Order: sequence, then C-alpha cells, then structure tokens
Amino acid sequence: MSTLAPLHTSENPLVGVPPLDTRGVQWLKPELVGEVEFGEFTPGGILRHSRWRGLRPDKSPEDVVRES
Repeated sequence: MSTLAPLHTSENPLVGVPPLDTRGVQWLKPELVGEVEFGEFTPGGILRHSRWRGLRPDKSPEDVVRES
C-alpha cells in the first residue's frame, strides 16, 4: 500500500507493550489511525478476535485512547 511506504521504520514504536514474536513484522511510524473491532482483551492485554475495519482519516493519533 503506497500510503504506508513512507511510514516504514526499523524501530518498534510501541512503548510499554510486552515483547512478542516480531519476526517478519514491518514497523510503521504511528501517524495514521485505524479502526479495529474485537471481542475482548486477553489478561495479557492482547486483542482477541480482532477484525480490521479500515483507516480513520477523521482522527489523529493524539485522539486515540483505550476504551474501557
């Protein structure tokens, strides 16, 4: 996707997230907002049954908070 190409970075932008198996991961600078629907959070804070809904051009990363 040409929208993502300029956002590539070699550094993990996630702060405070437990390390996972990241082989093959392509990191992006957190400059876009996407919407993800999910069933629940696991006890470790991972999304369960996640589904990608799409990009949200009406939101900025500063607007995003974890809903309870």
